[in-house]
Amino acid sequence: MLSLSEYINEIRKAKTKESLHSAISKEMANIRSLPKEQNTIEVKYINLKKCIYTRILSENEELSFIYMTCIDLLASPEFKYKKLAYLGLTIFFDENSELLMLTVNVIKKDLSNENEFIVITALNAISILYSDYLIPQILSDVLNLIESKKIKIKKRAINTMIHIYKKSSDKTDYTNTLIESLNKILIDNKEKEHGVLLSVIQLYNEIAKSEKIEIKNFNKLIKTLIEILNNLLNGLDTSETQYEIEGIYDPFLQVKIIELLRNLMKYHDKNFKESNQLNNILASISTNTDFQTNAGKSILYEVVLTIISISLNEELNDIGVNIIFKFLKIENDMNYKKIALSLLNEVSQNKDYINKYLKKNNDICNALLYNIKNYDSNININENDFISKYFTLLFKLVDNSNIKIIIKETINFILVNSENNFVNEEFTTLIFNLLEEFSDSYKYEIDTLIQIMKFIGNYFDSKTSDSIINLFLKIKELHKYIIMKLLNDIEENYGQKTLVNTTIYLLGELYNKIDKDVFNDNHLIELFKKCKLNNKDNNYLINTYFKLLTNENYEISNELNEFCKNEIESMKKDYNFELQERACEYSIYLLKSSIKINMNIPTYNDKENKNNINENKVIFNPNFDEEDEESLKYINKELYMKKIEEENEIFQFINNIQVKKPQNIKSENKTNDNNINILDFNFTNINTNDKKENTEKNLLEQFDFIIDENESNNKINNNLFTFIENISDNKENENKIEDKKVENKKDEDKKEE
Repeated sequence: MLSLSEYINEIRKAKTKESLHSAISKEMANIRSLPKEQNTIEVKYINLKKCIYTRILSENEELSFIYMTCIDLLASPEFKYKKLAYLGLTIFFDENSELLMLTVNVIKKDLSNENEFIVITALNAISILYSDYLIPQILSDVLNLIESKKIKIKKRAINTMIHIYKKSSDKTDYTNTLIESLNKILIDNKEKEHGVLLSVIQLYNEIAKSEKIEIKNFNKLIKTLIEILNNLLNGLDTSETQYEIEGIYDPFLQVKIIELLRNLMKYHDKNFKESNQLNNILASISTNTDFQTNAGKSILYEVVLTIISISLNEELNDIGVNIIFKFLKIENDMNYKKIALSLLNEVSQNKDYINKYLKKNNDICNALLYNIKNYDSNININENDFISKYFTLLFKLVDNSNIKIIIKETINFILVNSENNFVNEEFTTLIFNLLEEFSDSYKYEIDTLIQIMKFIGNYFDSKTSDSIINLFLKIKELHKYIIMKLLNDIEENYGQKTLVNTTIYLLGELYNKIDKDVFNDNHLIELFKKCKLNNKDNNYLINTYFKLLTNENYEISNELNEFCKNEIESMKKDYNFELQERACEYSIYLLKSSIKINMNIPTYNDKENKNNINENKVIFNPNFDEEDEESLKYINKELYMKKIEEENEIFQFINNIQVKKPQNIKSENKTNDNNINILDFNFTNINTNDKKENTEKNLLEQFDFIIDENESNNKINNNLFTFIENISDNKENENKIEDKKVENKKDEDKKEE
């Protein structure tokens, strides 16, 4: 059998995976086949080293045979063997290993050993191997070691309790005992050793994060912490100079104490924060700590977090904002800027803090803008959300005085950085809401929205897109300006979905506002073709075609008329079922050329959307005209589209019905009486073998006595609704008659039998 050094040399000689696996398997086989009389404690010691080395090389090797060797060495009284056994225990075992039950008695004995190194080694293993079976049996021993007179054991016991406390599910059983032990060390004994103090405060931090646990001697604990912090700040009790870093004594301890003060104030006592002692010590740290050093920056970072979390007096809040500004001013170091962002994220959770301190401090906003202007484009935006956080914070500082400069820098940044992976639907929605709330000019708002849609038009959600359309329709005085600007800016931007859809929709509503000297109907035909080619969503297109063809206020050219009809006809064969269905419904309208619909431009609903209207905007303060009851149905896009859908459902049903005109009705009824009793008509299903054109023509001829060119749309709709009701009633009657015939036939068959 090879020694450890020889085994390592054999491993190193292996050139391939196969040779490596062969060398390992050969040696492991030798260890397993070793006779008991030769397997002495020294041999076990060497074999355990080989197995630990093998596990480090590969986790796939089967080494379960060495587990009992590890437990055997653990029972040895010598520290040499125990040390390696505990190492093997932490490598080969986990918290679910059943063999840990065999180690409980040995570990309990080691915790009371006179050799402090054996005790520390056992505590290290306990920290790693947390088990629901192991810990309850040795917890009392660990708690007793916290009050040990030996500093190394005391410090290691406290660190072990930190691991146990984090992993433990039920902490109530031993927390009070633990707090009493910590209070003895910190308050009664006035412990001054750096390592012990750091461990005690770290354990207190874990306890303080739980609101359910009541901390005894709370006020004494706070005062003790403030006293320790004051001594560190003033250079008292600084005999151990090895903890001084860059002129600051023990910055690690200062950071942990400030963190503990924050957790104690935040989770346990809200009234103590009025104490002048805490305010004075935080103010003293903020003014006396050197910001130029890394140690100073880490302390000031914790100070700002404490000020933000427990909301102290206004002077400290101003100090916190100034410290954040210092972090933002640091150039050529993105790490400190990320620290400033994290602090601002904490601050931004409190709206009062933003309004009172951040918005009044223009330096914060200017620093954010400066960092955006001088952003290093070599940083990969894909790997972090640094930029999106920057803009999110910047947008929270927007008000009426700075909105234009912030939006301008935002657009410039988007233009410079072509890979806009930080842009999403939330980003664009936030910009739109800011413009609605803070912009004092409708013309500026329109220009900005169109400019943003040109560059990031694919990142608007449907709700925001509809809101933009409603905004444009609301501003009647600028309708001509809006439609002409959209037509000019859509060139070379047909890939931006929101811009294309907005332009197409407004063409159907504002066609008569177009300057025909600049954009004639031929230009519009080319625009429609490009939109269809670059946009898969043709729902906006088909609705606009229909509006252009049927609106009585529009005078379109023959070329545009034919183009729109042909496009609707072609969409009847579209793979999109909803689009195909809509095209078929519109075709029925268009076959009767006399049908004209008075489609008024949707009026902005002032009552329903009063929260979204800024009455102080300069360019336009709309005075809405009073309209008749019928036109109020078209008050916004949703109601207008609902109206269209209702009419579509009617004609979709009509498309499946053929009406036969009864012979006994005189022709004079057509002219003298518009209220014909449709119940007198006979209804039959359409013959599916008939050609579609003849069916539609026949259908329209039979409806000629109902639809008159001089009738209003309301009367047409009323007649159609009555017609459909009668159709359904007649079908029910026919079904009843057929059911009776079937029953009668069954009765006759029974009688014959």
